[in-house]
Amino acid sequence: MRIEPFDPRRDDVGAVTALLHAAYGRYAALGYEYRAATQDETRTLERLTTGLGLIARGDDGSLLGTVTYYALPPARDAQFVAWYRRADVGSFGQFAVVPASQGTGIGVALLDAIGQRARDDGKNELACETLLANQPLVAYYHRRGFRSVATFEWDDVRGECVVLSKAL
Repeated sequence: MRIEPFDPRRDDVGAVTALLHAAYGRYAALGYEYRAATQDETRTLERLTTGLGLIARGDDGSLLGTVTYYALPPARDAQFVAWYRRADVGSFGQFAVVPASQGTGIGVALLDAIGQRARDDGKNELACETLLANQPLVAYYHRRGFRSVATFEWDDVRGECVVLSKAL
């Protein structure tokens, strides 16, 4: 496996969008509202290129996972998540692994890659948010050293969200 920056001249944004739909679709089926489960290609591309979009590929070139790292939070995120406005915090979103490959270390490798990038950017914390009600996903982050630091609500998503952060 290799992890490389998303390149819109090389990478198929439609395939990344399909990956996000597949990975977040299982949560949507349980009633959780995640934008990544239904977003269109324009939104995927915007999120990938607003930050540092990374792609995990198999040795055969297949798309295995993705994550987007933000040294500075997108304006909308900063509006709702005060933790992201801290100068020592990097954040990430659009974190997904092909469902059939989940549990194989791809997600951990993606988190390690953005953690290193955040350290290189002088950050002391790496943070994300998810729905508080999705306790299996919250537990996933806790197992990887993240802790809950705040809660908030988006204006267009039902349910309280939790901000998770990990000291680097």
